[in-house]
Amino acid sequence: SDEIPSLYRSPFGRLSKKMNKIITQKGYKHIICDGFANDTAIPDPKWISKHILRTLKPGSIVLIHMPEVGVREWNYEAIKLTLEGIERMNYNVVTVSELLKYDNR
Repeated sequence: SDEIPSLYRSPFGRLSKKMNKIITQKGYKHIICDGFANDTAIPDPKWISKHILRTLKPGSIVLIHMPEVGVREWNYEAIKLTLEGIERMNYNVVTVSELLKYDNR
């Protein structure tokens, strides 16, 4: 899609008054995750997945940073294990945009 996202996640989830003013003026919505396991610093995909899955509830927003060759490669496995766990919990995986559409009905 050529649609420009209107969602924003501030670094470390910290949002200053000035940042909030700017994103509000630009029509952005600030998004905070509640499923997070410090995956940039803990190279243990099983621990990351278990921690995230323990905290999930309907409507949760999960954050696992994008892995790439040589950087956070353990997150490939963390993503796989987390998605498998979400499936076992019978939750649906949707984008944040889809979640917000559902939430606003």
